[in-house]
Amino acid sequence: MKLKLATPESWSYESKSFEVMFFIAYTSDTALIPNCADRINVTGPGQLMSPNLPSRFTDNDSCSWTFWAPMGIMFYVSFTDLGRTGSLKIYDGLHRSDSLLLDRNYLDKELEPVYTTGHFGRVVFAPNSENQHYGFLLTYDVGNLDPSNISVLEECNETGIYLNTPNRTFFEYLSVSKSNYKTNMDCIWYITAPENHAVEIEFEPGGYGMETNLYCDYDYLAFYEVTGLNDSLKRINRVCGYKVPKYRYQTVGNRMMIEFHSDYLVPAVGFKLRYYAIDMAYPYCREDFKSLDGTYNLQTSYLNANAKWILTIRSPTIPSYWSTKYENNAEVFWLITVEDPSLYRLVLSFSYSWIESSPGCSVDWFALFRGPCRTDPLIDRTCGHYGYWLKKYNLEGTTDAYLLYFHTDNSFNFYGFRLKYYSELRSVVAEVTTTPAATQGPPVEAVIEALNGSMFYYRNDVVQTRNVSEGLEATIDFYLVGINGLDEASTGGPLI
Repeated sequence: MKLKLATPESWSYESKSFEVMFFIAYTSDTALIPNCADRINVTGPGQLMSPNLPSRFTDNDSCSWTFWAPMGIMFYVSFTDLGRTGSLKIYDGLHRSDSLLLDRNYLDKELEPVYTTGHFGRVVFAPNSENQHYGFLLTYDVGNLDPSNISVLEECNETGIYLNTPNRTFFEYLSVSKSNYKTNMDCIWYITAPENHAVEIEFEPGGYGMETNLYCDYDYLAFYEVTGLNDSLKRINRVCGYKVPKYRYQTVGNRMMIEFHSDYLVPAVGFKLRYYAIDMAYPYCREDFKSLDGTYNLQTSYLNANAKWILTIRSPTIPSYWSTKYENNAEVFWLITVEDPSLYRLVLSFSYSWIESSPGCSVDWFALFRGPCRTDPLIDRTCGHYGYWLKKYNLEGTTDAYLLYFHTDNSFNFYGFRLKYYSELRSVVAEVTTTPAATQGPPVEAVIEALNGSMFYYRNDVVQTRNVSEGLEATIDFYLVGINGLDEASTGGPLI
């Protein structure tokens, strides 16, 4: 591409300069651009751009990303074109409850770099309704924190860990060894977060390995939810083997117990995980879930052609249901929102489901919550193999968001599920008017007897005396309701 600027020789007016935005992108480069809702481990320079760039963004392109780095994160925003109502915000932590590092909602450039004060950062992009702007472009890199301040707990020398602040200025690791762990180890750590927060852990990439077993009975790392005054335990998951779990594991309440066990043989490198507190209050409980909009259209052809599907780990391009199974130790969430729950109901319909069966669906399951948080009421938890009697949910009420949760344990994976979802118009009760609604009437004989009585004063076969020299005239309006399949019939006029 060649750009040329030409001005007339006689032109002496000094005007402002101009800027041209251009992009150099190859397939390998664009694949490195983080997807919406990704969590990025910052190990070096990278780029983040608004969805649909270099084209203009749309109303549906709202997005957020979270970042982590052992030395903090540096953000440099090189371009913003957001309109009057769009916004780009960078937070000094994992949630929008943390302090703002940058807030822009107009055309801007040449901004100064901003640095997180801790190990986490969050970028939130909210588009406007004008659809005439391009969004943003920023670069990120490691920051300037001192990594020596990171706390690392090793061996079994700590049982009580208290995260007494929801701020993201701290960062801590949990590990069992700097090299191979020992045999015959039994370690237990209790982690407590502040009230209205959850404990979340995720594994550090690299340096992971434990003896492999189908049920993880030999060497394992297990996570438990701790509840009640008696410290009741509910297992979240158990991991082993040599593949680093890519999912994050989180409590519903504010207490977690972590258990590590090794037997008398085959020690390995162990694990290294990060732990921190997560704000579970609304709306922060919904920020890391993949968001899906329930779309409404009356036309059946639209629903058949465009109804959206949620698919688990199995690839949608594989034609057979017997090709690829879902992963072990999966924790997957989707958040489906309804535009106006007073007018629309959300419809969820399985077209296929094969999830490991167990009493109470306690090992692998699909769960549905009435609301955006796992603390909201549970509508259903399901598992098993359905060939014909597939479940369907017609969800009505005032709730505008539903949380879907797919969980698997460390053994026996199957072929997953496909779920269609869309919104449809709710049935609306007609308003009461002055015209009475048609109802089931009395038997035909009773109507005729009533008419005879009003016309001829007929009563018990006794005809009253009347002057027959004068004609008898009467006007009658009568209705036959629910007779012989008729909804309503009426007539009126003089009757002689």
